[in-house]
Amino acid sequence: MALALTPVVWFVAIPFGHGVVPWALSLLTQRFGWIGNRPGLLYLIGLLPVAIGSACLVWVMIHGLSRAADLPKRIDLSWKPKLLLRQGPFRFTRNPMYASELMLWFGWSIFYGSIVVLIGFVTLCALVSFLVRREERDLARQ
Repeated sequence: MALALTPVVWFVAIPFGHGVVPWALSLLTQRFGWIGNRPGLLYLIGLLPVAIGSACLVWVMIHGLSRAADLPKRIDLSWKPKLLLRQGPFRFTRNPMYASELMLWFGWSIFYGSIVVLIGFVTLCALVSFLVRREERDLARQ
């Protein structure tokens, strides 16, 4: 079941949550720095963290799938990790997926010049901070 959901998460849920949602939120209020339907030249700099965040998410996905053979054959859908990854993007941070998602939201907030997307970024930062503390506490206990 979990392997069947993997493509849905990576190719539907993540692009929707970190691409479509920021775009839709940016439509709710004024887009600062936009002239007509185009961003000002300075706001294009927001595409750099979007590109880096996207590339990092792809790296996390490829690295995770390449290590899937190391997982137990019976998949348990719990919060406890079955495998501690230390290579690939995990060499740089314990949470490369969270870091990549935050980078996407930060880039979108710049690109769209949107206060609402910036509020979404700050909210996501708070949520990620809570989740990371919980995950680290659980890992230390384990």
